[in-house]
Amino acid sequence: YIQSGYQRPNFGKGTRLIVNS
Repeated sequence: YIQSGYQRPNFGKGTRLIVNS
C-alpha cells in the first residue's frame, strides 16, 4: 500500500485515506 498519511494499515480510516490517494 502507498504511504499517504497513515503509515499503519491497522486503522480502517488510514487504509481508506491510502486508497483515496
